Amino acid sequence: MSLRALVWPVTIFAITAYAWAPDAQHGAAVLKEQNCLACHTLDAGGASYVGSMDLGTRLTPNYSPSALATVIWNHTPAMWQEMSATGMTRPKAADEDWADVFAYLNSLQSPKGTPMAQSPEGNRVRGRLVFEEKGCVDCHRTPTTLAPQSPRPQKKFTPFSMVALGWGSGEHMYQEMRHKGVAWPRLSAQDMSDLVAYVNTLSW
Repeated sequence: MSLRALVWPVTIFAITAYAWAPDAQHGAAVLKEQNCLACHTLDAGGASYVGSMDLGTRLTPNYSPSALATVIWNHTPAMWQEMSATGMTRPKAADEDWADVFAYLNSLQSPKGTPMAQSPEGNRVRGRLVFEEKGCVDCHRTPTTLAPQSPRPQKKFTPFSMVALGWGSGEHMYQEMRHKGVAWPRLSAQDMSDLVAYVNTLSW
């Protein structure tokens, strides 16, 4: 039995598509290990720079994976700018780590054992429109046919992997978009679910 299976608390997501049971306690550890609390606070502990989110407050009305992923995704440009200015080390967290972080953030807002809310159901047709209208296809396409291409070929997408993608190659994406004069795409929770549904059709 793994150590994570023995640690309390464990928050089960109300979504059967994910194969693991996210661990809120490990999520708290990830925030510390990845140095997130150097800028962000929990319950108004005194953020280190103006404009940083207090992670202990309610970040979104609906604590679903897509909603929380959207909060982080939309905040990404401000985080990159601050980290570049201060020379901070970039977080390196896997999809599962982000799932645990989301479970921890949910535990701060809900009674013990309360599962996360259900993400909006994704629609791949709407997702293709998001992919095109938000400018994703301008970079994520094959060089020969210019057909839409998955940012992570042969890998399944979830809201957690969208956050991991943003932190993995997000700085490069952000700089490329700034060079082209393109704004960072802001998403809604529905956009996030639809986009995940669509890019998963491109991954195989």
